[in-house]
This record gives sequence, C-alpha cells and structure tokens, in this order.
Amino acid sequence: MILNHFQTMIVFALAVSVAFAYLSKPTTAERIRYAVWSFLAFLVVAIGIGWLMYPFSR
Repeated sequence: MILNHFQTMIVFALAVSVAFAYLSKPTTAERIRYAVWSFLAFLVVAIGIGWLMYPFSR
C-alpha cells in the first residue's frame, strides 16, 4: 500500500493524537475530546505550514 503525503499526514496525526490522549488524560471522555482536538490541530498546522511554503516550491 502506497500512501501520498496527505494520507500519511492523516495517519501520523491520528496515531500521535491517540497516543497523546491516552498518556495525558485520565478519563475516556477527556481522552476522546483531547484526541479529536489535537488531531484537528495537527491537520490545521500542517496544512497551514504547507500553504506558507508553497510559494517557495516554484
């Protein structure tokens, strides 16, 4: 299975978000909330950095 950059970013963000949530929050509800929040934060930051770097790729 070959993934493109966007798919790899999503898999990485999901894995790290779940790991962070599991290690840092005591209850299941807090873990879910934190995992979703950090997953979305990873995606927003990565897309934002990619968007800012786009003019330099040409």
